Amino acid sequence: MAAELGCRIPIGLAAALVECGVAPHDVLATARLPLRLLDGPGKRVSVPDFFALWNAVRSVSRDASIGIRLARSIKLDLTEPLFMAVLCAADVAGAIQIVARYKRCLLEPQSLALQRDDARQQVVVTYAWAEGRSAPPQVLVDAELAFIVEMCRRGTRHPELAPRELHLRVVTLDEAAAHAA
Repeated sequence: MAAELGCRIPIGLAAALVECGVAPHDVLATARLPLRLLDGPGKRVSVPDFFALWNAVRSVSRDASIGIRLARSIKLDLTEPLFMAVLCAADVAGAIQIVARYKRCLLEPQSLALQRDDARQQVVVTYAWAEGRSAPPQVLVDAELAFIVEMCRRGTRHPELAPRELHLRVVTLDEAAAHAA
């Protein structure tokens, strides 16, 4: 059923693209998607179109860190109602759990799994796409993971909060990418 519904385009993506100096029209044209696709909230596209959208974001921006920059440019008043719930969570684990439930409720083909280890004071987040799907574009993975970090930073009011470790399943990362930061 999730495959039939496809992926929901994030509310505020067009505004975030503009803030990062990327023309939404150019992204949509490069992805060969309808040029008015980002005009309204909550639109859905197939998984291949969603991947094409994110590949186009990377291509048009010519920025290996665009996914991370987009996550950092989130404006609460232009994005998902989810963010208010995330910011009201009692702790980082609770915030991540809200994101995980949100993704499941939207029947998107990706999921977040959360393992909390209070003794080690850590939360392990695993982000996965449904079996049988091609791997998502790196820019999408970057945006999703950076979004989680950004929401945790804002929710805890600790802008320096950073993951202790990050494991990505890629052969290489673009040297210009800001993954370490």
